[in-house]
Amino acid sequence: MLDLLSNSAVNTDGIYDHKSDQFSSSHPTQVKPVERRSIQVRKARRTITGSSLVAAISEKNLVKVVPEKAVQFKVRAIVIVRNKHKEDLKESIVKQLDALTDKLGRNVVLELVSTEINPNTKAPKKSKQAMLKDWSKKSNLKIERVNYTAEFVVDSNFGVPGAITVANKHQQEFFLESMTIEDFACGLVHFSCNSWVQSNKHHPGKRIFFSN
Repeated sequence: MLDLLSNSAVNTDGIYDHKSDQFSSSHPTQVKPVERRSIQVRKARRTITGSSLVAAISEKNLVKVVPEKAVQFKVRAIVIVRNKHKEDLKESIVKQLDALTDKLGRNVVLELVSTEINPNTKAPKKSKQAMLKDWSKKSNLKIERVNYTAEFVVDSNFGVPGAITVANKHQQEFFLESMTIEDFACGLVHFSCNSWVQSNKHHPGKRIFFSN
């Protein structure tokens, strides 16, 4: 009788296998906690992987360096032009025409050339072009030397001017005595020219003068 009771008690919790001397469970719900844990682990792995990807992208963006734009500043040129002692009638008429067309944009154009090379173009750095100011106002002055000015815009990394180009868009040539550039950190930069600058009409292109 006791054997029957013990067998019935065992059967309530599990099934006894006489061949293997082990109990096998008949309740499948015991596996569910394991399944939940495995699902939670998978979700956690996905979350970690996603956050790592976002962190990697953010770090990559932080590494990018935006190049700073060079600061620009202005420098002034003092240009000395020597007048002829005597002019004939034709030269006087052409001089008046040049004074008129100078107001309309047919100027004397200057450009500074640096001693340093632009790493992108592999050519010397250049300033923006500058027009000789007040030509029309001073063309009638009856003096030997006339001082003109020009204003250049250059980058802060321009360096030292080594040359200057001159384009004469007037119809008449003029005698360029000298040019002096101010406002550079290196001090005054002087150009001794002492040369006639022909009109682009007769001699296309630019004259180039080098610093002393």
